Amino acid sequence: MKSLWYKVLLFIMSVSAMAAVNDDFSDSVLDTSKWIPLDKARATVTETAGTLSFSTTDGTRAYVATVDSWDPVTQGTLTVTSTIYIPEGAGMVVWTRSNGDYDSDEMPSYGGVIGSGIRFSFANNEYDVGIRYKNDAEWPWLDVDGYSEDIDNLSVVDGDWNFTVIDTGSQVSLEIVNVADPTNYAIATGNTTYVPTVTSHKVVFGVSEGELKNVNIEVVGGDEMEDCGEWGYQVGDLNEDCEVNLLDFVILSNQWLQNTLYKVNM
Repeated sequence: MKSLWYKVLLFIMSVSAMAAVNDDFSDSVLDTSKWIPLDKARATVTETAGTLSFSTTDGTRAYVATVDSWDPVTQGTLTVTSTIYIPEGAGMVVWTRSNGDYDSDEMPSYGGVIGSGIRFSFANNEYDVGIRYKNDAEWPWLDVDGYSEDIDNLSVVDGDWNFTVIDTGSQVSLEIVNVADPTNYAIATGNTTYVPTVTSHKVVFGVSEGELKNVNIEVVGGDEMEDCGEWGYQVGDLNEDCEVNLLDFVILSNQWLQNTLYKVNM
């Protein structure tokens, strides 16, 4: 019975973990069912009408992390899109596969240290576009394999930027496009076999100064896989067809309260 309830719990968790996040920050109240604000003494996150504002007094980054988690290695392609206003000289990072932890005091000039994950960075200048990864014990961050970037068309300007982060589990990419001038852009790509040592796979935004708008986070399972099961199966995928749906629920229902305990006839 304990094992059955455990499977039910994991089934529910596997379904909820893949829920998309869409937020336009229009109600001026941070939705704590979606976000965990990681404020610091010198940097804060505040939702105002239509934006999530990040402010700082010394360049320290404030962070906001998702409540839910997505594991692109087992669940499919993770896509994160948003628009952000970044002043010249300010910067932002997006983390996937992160545990959402950070160092609030020891590294203020570096904006804190996320415990582990893959970091996609853009600092609104001509050199700090990058994709790196880090485990808890590793410092500094390491470049992903096969890393390449195209910054030939990037110019330093204040304004809104559209960014797209894609993490397929084996390939990662970052695209930054200026909203007012789409010919002003930067692209970075790479390959990775990195799997974090933590069980949480949150998406984290870190901004030293700027405004985040219209965030969309979603996972599309299987689009990047050649064969079903190549990245394994979710716990709730009882028939192992690489999709958790009502067919799995039917299997669970048909076996409800059944057991395989050995009984001795007295």
